[in-house]
Amino acid sequence: MYTLDLKTMRQIMQKHKQTGHLHTDLPSGVPGLRGPCHVDIMLEAGAVVSCTIKSLRGVLLTGDKAYQELARLGRLHWTFVPSVSPVGRPGFASQTMGRHTTPRPRRAMVVEQWQMQSWQRLHTLVYGLVDGARSAAEIADVLMVPSETIEGILRDLQAMKVIIME
Repeated sequence: MYTLDLKTMRQIMQKHKQTGHLHTDLPSGVPGLRGPCHVDIMLEAGAVVSCTIKSLRGVLLTGDKAYQELARLGRLHWTFVPSVSPVGRPGFASQTMGRHTTPRPRRAMVVEQWQMQSWQRLHTLVYGLVDGARSAAEIADVLMVPSETIEGILRDLQAMKVIIME
């Protein structure tokens, strides 16, 4: 976990040519945003591929508008989940591995970082990657963990009612 402003975080990711998923949770009360939000930034070789701010009601901001909003917020608590496959091409990892890509878990609610403190690290990482676009197999590929382990974690998260399997 990193506590940095977005500009510094981006510079670090660029310098080390990181590919993966950068995310953070924003609490209620952030000016201009309604309620708690989750931020997803996808990186490929240090370059930002996508930037999204989501609330419980759905996507609030994407692209440059989301990035500009985050840049003005100052220091945030970032979590980076590295990926071995390009993140800019959804389904790439599972297609090359010949895996079935359904169902695709999505978040049922925003869970703040303080609420995840009691979770096992792998549960937190999996929750961070659940976005409605990735399958269990793709999440397993990103984390380089057996699919069976990820499926068990997804069942745990579903039992906690923080994700929905679709």
